[in-house]
Amino acid sequence: MRPARGIHSIRDRYDAVVVGGGPGGLATAALLCHGGMRTLVVEQKPTLGGRYRAIEFAGCRVDIAEHLLSGMVNDIGDAYAKQLFQRVGLPLAQKEIKWVMGVVGRDSGPPIDFFSMDRTKGVENFFDFFAFAAGMPLGEAEKAEMARIFHLMADMSPEACRKQVHMSFAEWLDRHVQNPIVHMVLSGVTGPLQGSTADKVNIGQMANIFGAFPRIGAVPFWYPAHGILSDAIIAPLATYIQAHGGDIVCGVKARRVFFDDRTVTGVWLRDENETLLEVQTPRVVIAFPIQFAVGFRRLVPDELFTPEWRASIALLRELSHEDLTVYYLLREPVIPEEYYGWIHLFDATNGPPTYVGDWILGDLINAKVPSGKQLVGNYITANFEGTQFGLDASPAMVRKAIDRWEQAVQKVFPDFTRLVEARVCNLQLNWGRYAYSVMPQEVSVKALGVDGLYFAGDSILSVSSLASDKVYDVALQCADAILGS
Repeated sequence: MRPARGIHSIRDRYDAVVVGGGPGGLATAALLCHGGMRTLVVEQKPTLGGRYRAIEFAGCRVDIAEHLLSGMVNDIGDAYAKQLFQRVGLPLAQKEIKWVMGVVGRDSGPPIDFFSMDRTKGVENFFDFFAFAAGMPLGEAEKAEMARIFHLMADMSPEACRKQVHMSFAEWLDRHVQNPIVHMVLSGVTGPLQGSTADKVNIGQMANIFGAFPRIGAVPFWYPAHGILSDAIIAPLATYIQAHGGDIVCGVKARRVFFDDRTVTGVWLRDENETLLEVQTPRVVIAFPIQFAVGFRRLVPDELFTPEWRASIALLRELSHEDLTVYYLLREPVIPEEYYGWIHLFDATNGPPTYVGDWILGDLINAKVPSGKQLVGNYITANFEGTQFGLDASPAMVRKAIDRWEQAVQKVFPDFTRLVEARVCNLQLNWGRYAYSVMPQEVSVKALGVDGLYFAGDSILSVSSLASDKVYDVALQCADAILGS
């Protein structure tokens, strides 16, 4: 079944309208349909998928590169995506991806030196990682202090973490860490791990992440065992929705949510032909980042919300930025099969290792690649010096980030750029790290003091899993809130 185009197929009334046809919107809609609600999904782009869209170039088919790998703070079998698919009766085969760092540019040793997290080691993973990155081991006093801090964070319940989203990780370290070396190490790893500095990310989320080491050994990552994200996630959810009484339309934009005394009554839609339609519904789910949905002349006016929520939403808007991905199709394989398919890449040419981005091999993410060739992608977060892209990146800044990554790769594979046959570059909204910042108040799935308005974008919930597994946590909570009401 294919989604309809335009508004001609839309009914006059639905139990719920979900605005956004990405993984979060489709996941929420599937759960609502499973609960017996007649649901409409509205996607303004020509195709479904959002951050899980597929792109095709030079005979390749691959993810657009947002949310490539989903980080976990629990075992992979407990992934929120897995929980969601099991609830609606859909299969989802996952494979666990090793968390690997690679360093190039050192004076001695191999061209690239790898370090892979071993989940059987728990907190010792971090001791080994520091020795690998810094070239020297931690002392026994530092190890004991770091173990104490990690277990302290592991003991913080999710509820306790949520109560402290107003406190920065830096402030919490100042209060609890006595050893200056441990303080320096934990502050320094916040960037590569979380894509933000210790003074900007909240302690609740950092405790959630670092607590994973005592709980399960390390932070695991997953990707579908078969197919790219569009095939393994988007297509099954869309088919399920349409098979269970829901409707999906693409090329339709939601213009305004209607209220009667702070109660949702409907939503105003417009398609590509400027045709307008008002749909009656008692529930609207906004399944894209809240900072782009709320405000003057947006889908929802901000005066509906408390001052704390308005301040949090304004901060989310301020911190929003784009990340960069480039896919390279190589004429022949360059990176050997025995190398890891995904790594955080560091360059130590000018001193301490500096993070320059990730490398991702097409085989790892099940991409379609022409025979005899190799697909290599990068993923460069925009929080670091020289790559603060914001939402209006300059070509010079983008080029600088690409050059830095390519130079690091060429220290291992000098022929890399010479063998590039085709490339595609895109900037995409960062995968929700802005929601892990220091907040006046966590933004929840249900709008406070407004009946029938819900949120299922990844910009809410300041404490959750990493990357797109958070999307399914949000979807489950949002659907439960609606069905429970």
